[in-house]
Amino acid sequence: MPGTAPLWDAPGPESFPESPVASRKGARNRGASSAVVSSEDRQPHLTGPDSEDLIFRCLQAYRNEHRNWPARVVVHKTSNFSNEESKGCLAGAQKAGVDLIDLAALSESDVKLFRPGYYPPLRGTLLQADKRRHFLCTRGSVEFYEDYPGMYVPKLLEIKYEELSEGTNKLATEIMTLAKTNWNNVQIDSTQPITITAARRVGSILRWLQPGASHKQPYRFYM
Repeated sequence: MPGTAPLWDAPGPESFPESPVASRKGARNRGASSAVVSSEDRQPHLTGPDSEDLIFRCLQAYRNEHRNWPARVVVHKTSNFSNEESKGCLAGAQKAGVDLIDLAALSESDVKLFRPGYYPPLRGTLLQADKRRHFLCTRGSVEFYEDYPGMYVPKLLEIKYEELSEGTNKLATEIMTLAKTNWNNVQIDSTQPITITAARRVGSILRWLQPGASHKQPYRFYM
């Protein structure tokens, strides 16, 4: 299909040895309570200063764990980035001396891809709609199994890049890996990367805490 390109796939889960996700020591930070629902997209958005503060606090938590600042930051978000949020994220990273930052909005799409035969497209198929908007098959047929390990038609993951420091193929490959980095179930993949699913799980717990209430930071307390 024109405009599509297979990335890669493997039967087993991958990991990042030096990352908080792989080590299960990931620390989480609670966002500001000043999010306001936009009249344009009807999604909650942080102000620029709150976005800057959130990113910097996350980087501080990383530094406390690893004793150094990261060389690159990737922010995944389930709604579009507002201009204030984008500027705030960049400012927060620059405040910590991080020059490389990628901002990506991820959402499940109703767009469908087809290929000849009975099974859905291969997992890892990437449709490039334009330079900033791609569709990725994080779930799909697996060539290693010669089968589709699912019950329903898989949904595509829509990726909107707001800020790029690396190539889009590299970012899509990282999302593919993160869609398999979940040790808490037997499914070999998922539509959303673990960055999103873990944040939602933590958020479902922290929503019951009052603003300013003390809480544990390591992710293991929320598994």
